[in-house]
Amino acid sequence: MSGSNHRRAAAALAFVLATFAPATARAQDAAVIRQIESLAVDNAPLYLAPFTNGIGAALNRGTFFTAKPRGALGFEVGIVAMGAWVPEVDETFTPVLPMQVTYDDRTFEDPYGTSAPATPTVSGEGDGVVIQPGTELAAAALAAGQDPSELALRFPSGLDVPFVPFAILQGAIGLPGGTEVSIRGFPSIELHEDVGGIGALGFGVTHSLSQYFPLPVLNVAAHVSWQSTDVGDYLDAEALGYGLLASLDAGPVSIFGAGLREDPDVTIGYTIANPDGNPALPRDGLRVAVSPDLDSTTRYTAGATLHLLMLKLSAAWTFGDYETLALKALVAVN
Repeated sequence: MSGSNHRRAAAALAFVLATFAPATARAQDAAVIRQIESLAVDNAPLYLAPFTNGIGAALNRGTFFTAKPRGALGFEVGIVAMGAWVPEVDETFTPVLPMQVTYDDRTFEDPYGTSAPATPTVSGEGDGVVIQPGTELAAAALAAGQDPSELALRFPSGLDVPFVPFAILQGAIGLPGGTEVSIRGFPSIELHEDVGGIGALGFGVTHSLSQYFPLPVLNVAAHVSWQSTDVGDYLDAEALGYGLLASLDAGPVSIFGAGLREDPDVTIGYTIANPDGNPALPRDGLRVAVSPDLDSTTRYTAGATLHLLMLKLSAAWTFGDYETLALKALVAVN
């Protein structure tokens, strides 16, 4: 429920959700716009939680696929596609109701009651709940010549988007001393005047530890990476990850695993639209930035790479509340 206008914020969200999502999701741009415009300050983070959590989980995926850095001046270029599945528990949320509103120079306590039924998040299914004003507020609206239903709190429907996607171009080069540096992203591109520029940038460093403590078949390395993406003035997301990698070569296949500590941060900005002055919503034109408190967490990843001459195909699965899959196709020269 709430008033988040900017069709631009909504269009930005729609683009990110639809970039690599099924065509059914892409067909709902207008629906996304309407949904986001019906949100307000307290409930926007709850409605958008699957999106912000999913981006936080997926953003730093695919930065590594081996613990064996390539040799000096060896390089690779390719594309990485990744995404996070939304857990069932995050398909609904309990809306926050205003404790008081001022209407017609009167203050009403708990004007919509003290509890609300669950309603879909952006990833859920079904219609959003509609909560009518309580008896006293409804009576005051009638006395003022207003239809009480105009003061109803209307929560957005779910868009049935259970998967949060992300994709990026990536390259890496080997340096002396058992170190590999990667860079990934794409330059800011304005796909639509209402969306603004969409861009991404990330870095990664992998340093071999096996060169100091040789093991018979296992490669071990330290890894740190940082990734960011932004959509106009409406979305900023970044994630820092650091930890240990291990990999094992078996002919044309490499098997790898990792444990990384990650610190994600996602902010969505929008402008409240409340032209009719609903007293339960923030004032019209108020700029709001939603920055959910995303916990730092340790994520564990397992995957494999198939080596076909210069072509390498990789897949990795990351475990956690938001499980993620990363797929990578690249051309490499060792």
